[in-house]
Amino acid sequence: MTERPQVPNTGAGAREALTIVYRVSRAVFLLLALVVGLGILFTLAPTNADNVIVRNVLSLASDAAGPFRDVFTVADDAERELVVNYAFAAVAYVAGSVIVGKLPGGKR
Repeated sequence: MTERPQVPNTGAGAREALTIVYRVSRAVFLLLALVVGLGILFTLAPTNADNVIVRNVLSLASDAAGPFRDVFTVADDAERELVVNYAFAAVAYVAGSVIVGKLPGGKR
């Protein structure tokens, strides 16, 4: 009986590339959630607005939460409105990370 020649697994490279894309996507979603969460913390806690770290984190959080900025409105309480919308953004980013992880090939 003759043996069949071994056929290389042609999909292995594509699977590895897809796994890398999933991991990077999850990391980006979680990083966005972390930045927005820090934005909430720096908004609620008494922070030094002149500190470069505080200023940059708040700027990044504002950019990251941009699409969620006006989802909810709270009359006469801008700080609370910001916190509610930022929290919604953080939850959305964590949910995005979970969804990416559940896609075929998302967890290895």
